[in-house]
Amino acid sequence: PRELRLKGVWAHGGLEPGDRGHLVPWALVGAPAGERRDDDDWTVDARGDRFWVHSPEVFVAPTAVAAAAGCERRAWLQTTSGSSGGASEAMALGSAKHACLERILAGDRDVAAVASAAVKAKAPDLFAAKVSDAKAKRLCAEFAQQALSWPPLASITSAAPEQPLWAPALGLYGVADAVVDAGRGAAPLELKTGRPRMDHEAQTALYVAMLRQARPGTAR
Repeated sequence: PRELRLKGVWAHGGLEPGDRGHLVPWALVGAPAGERRDDDDWTVDARGDRFWVHSPEVFVAPTAVAAAAGCERRAWLQTTSGSSGGASEAMALGSAKHACLERILAGDRDVAAVASAAVKAKAPDLFAAKVSDAKAKRLCAEFAQQALSWPPLASITSAAPEQPLWAPALGLYGVADAVVDAGRGAAPLELKTGRPRMDHEAQTALYVAMLRQARPGTAR
């Protein structure tokens, strides 16, 4: 466009002459299209049918984008040092539970075997966090039992764990815990072991948008 204006919440991002970006149709990420505007004169606001992505050539992880919505400090730590500042024990146990989920999605239904394999796979992290094998196996077994009791699990026909996703138009790159298909199209599956937070939902929503761009008409 020859002229672009950002209004409402979009104006907080700032816009300078010569800035690079993408005008992305909301329909590309599965959202209802808004009011159509003239191609040579665009206003990005809550009513428009497109949104603005500033500097899309700089890829950002959905984790950092979502974290910034809840805590800018945590987002900065994740981006600069790979740390969120969280408790090392919680992080190590969360990693072990992710390993449990991968085993379950691969078809393993033996709770004890799932827990043992996860603890073995994440032994260095657990040791560094001073988590005993007994405690890790107990908590992993409890998690595996809960996961196996999750009703939607039975309807999943395919699962690809640790699935990389790229969305050039959105300037996003990340790795979903898994991309699954339960008969209604591909969907990202994210495991969150802490208390529910807004940025958990935001991160999953970003993965949905990325998946919709990568697989038009097949993702949900």
